[in-house]
Amino acid sequence: MATSSAKSIKTRIKSIENTMQITRAMELVSSSKLQKAKARAEETGIVRSILTDAVCAASKDYGVGESVFFTNNTDEKSAYIVISGDRGLAGGFNNNLFRAVAKHSGKSEFTVVTIGKKAGEYYKSGKYSSAVGFSNKKSCDIAMMLKDMFSSGEIGSVYIAYNKFTSAFVQEPVIERLLPIEETEKQKELTIYEPSAEEVMETIVLWYLSTYIYCSVCESIAAEHAARRNAMSVANKNGAEMIENMRLEYNRARQSIITQELNEIVAGADAL
Repeated sequence: MATSSAKSIKTRIKSIENTMQITRAMELVSSSKLQKAKARAEETGIVRSILTDAVCAASKDYGVGESVFFTNNTDEKSAYIVISGDRGLAGGFNNNLFRAVAKHSGKSEFTVVTIGKKAGEYYKSGKYSSAVGFSNKKSCDIAMMLKDMFSSGEIGSVYIAYNKFTSAFVQEPVIERLLPIEETEKQKELTIYEPSAEEVMETIVLWYLSTYIYCSVCESIAAEHAARRNAMSVANKNGAEMIENMRLEYNRARQSIITQELNEIVAGADAL
């Protein structure tokens, strides 16, 4: 009985060690990818901030402030761009984002535009028949589609949901409004638009949307690598603790086997 128990424990230890080889490799890969993804997210974040300021400044100029992109539509139906990861093994990275979207939208009907395989799988499960998937992350196509839907009055607002990269250890789901664009309190500037303010605004809003989506994707990728690295680090720590406990259990089982064998030898010697 003790021999069988010792063999079972040894097999389990070997299985955990094999799994830890995979989790260690994944942690190293995520750590390596995180550095590049973090640098890209920081660079694109600057571009997003500059372009957002430019769009908001344009809203203060004559003629542009009347643009449809700065006014609320009567249609209450919203569209959500949900940016998830393509793979799992990242803790609650994806599920926390889906819960945040559900809480933000409430019980109202909304259109979902998914970026990432996990979001596509979640929102195309049958409950969300209005989901449109862009697993290959074409931000220009998404921006064009949503701009047309908003300007035609098909939807009343556009939100983007993604995991914000706060630090290597903190990633939090955020939901930000893209349309209608929120006007700022910046001072009105005298600007001459060619060929016209309306045509310029049509173009700049498209750039604004596509750039914002792309930058959010970059930040989500950095957050995903950080979340996966942290998840694998925790898995490695838990695995090491399990192996330590199992080795103690294995040693006790081995000691029991040795004690039993000694008792049998002593009993055999007494019988002689």
